[in-house]
Amino acid sequence: MFESFYQKYSPQEREIVVQLFPWLSVSLDDHPDYCQMAIMSLGVMYCDTGEVDFREMWLKWPIAKQELRTSKGFDRFGRGRLYRVKARKMRDDLVSPEELQSWALIDVLESDVSCPSLEACWEGYWTFEPDKKDLLGVLQIDRMFCRLEGSVPWNGTRVPIFIKVDLEDRSRWNIVCDIAADLVEDSTQMDQAMRKFAAKQFVELVNQRNDTAHLITEEEIVKCLTIEEIQVTNDGHFAVYYDNDGLLPKNIIKVSGFLQEIMMAKLTDRTDLAFR
Repeated sequence: MFESFYQKYSPQEREIVVQLFPWLSVSLDDHPDYCQMAIMSLGVMYCDTGEVDFREMWLKWPIAKQELRTSKGFDRFGRGRLYRVKARKMRDDLVSPEELQSWALIDVLESDVSCPSLEACWEGYWTFEPDKKDLLGVLQIDRMFCRLEGSVPWNGTRVPIFIKVDLEDRSRWNIVCDIAADLVEDSTQMDQAMRKFAAKQFVELVNQRNDTAHLITEEEIVKCLTIEEIQVTNDGHFAVYYDNDGLLPKNIIKVSGFLQEIMMAKLTDRTDLAFR
């Protein structure tokens, strides 16, 4: 039943160590008689030579639809990350340059194996140490949203920070991280400037919505603002989000600009936050 699947792969079987991501995918429509399971690996180590290839690759296998939720399907791999498997590589004439390398899984031989080189690659895949680590710390890489994440000191507290990057151009990550670090390093002055800027922008609106006879001053608004998070884009633009302690219900305040100039303050809601 699986002949059409395996004919795309070399007949040579090789033992390899794979480093698996914790999710599986299934394609239900590729063939009328079976499904195709797939799991991504970060790198592969060839057991016969010890050679390591650090590229992402796919490990795939066919399965009858009624066996999806058995040990042949979603339960084929446990909680481990490193496995020694027997597999067959996709034929060279069927591989296109823009596609990830693909292997057909033949058998799972061993789980929880040791492979220091692949494990080191895994750490580098998910974390980034910027040049100004003393200010930003070690950042987590969120590959789904193409950003670096961490928490930074900000005017006496710690605040989540999200730095947008181009995942394909790691050479530029430190450029935008340096901008974020400069923002953090000057946080006391920047925080006060942004609070005052926002207060000046919204004092009239706050008093229009205020039901009491007391007029709220800009100084009072400044004291009510609590920072929620910082976002920095890969062109150096920043946005700092403030909670306003109910002065403007259902809204938070976004102050944005570049290091040398606070450009604008506007009302938004929590859907704008990266950390919700």
